[in-house]
Amino acid sequence: MGKDFAGINFTDDLNRVPDRLKAAGILLPPQLGAAMRFMNFRNHALYAQWDKTELAPVESALALVQESIITYFSS
Repeated sequence: MGKDFAGINFTDDLNRVPDRLKAAGILLPPQLGAAMRFMNFRNHALYAQWDKTELAPVESALALVQESIITYFSS
């Protein structure tokens, strides 16, 4: 989505991606706030810090991804 809709490439700083998606009109409130909160979840999961990961952020992240896929990739 970042590449196709906001010109984001693989080398862009991940922390700036939500702002770029916001500027492109892809992430709007409340999705923008949710995406920002997922950065901590992503970092904990990436480094297998499971003791710092809870089920609620996982479910929320999956719901946001599903909503985005349906919105932007369904014909």
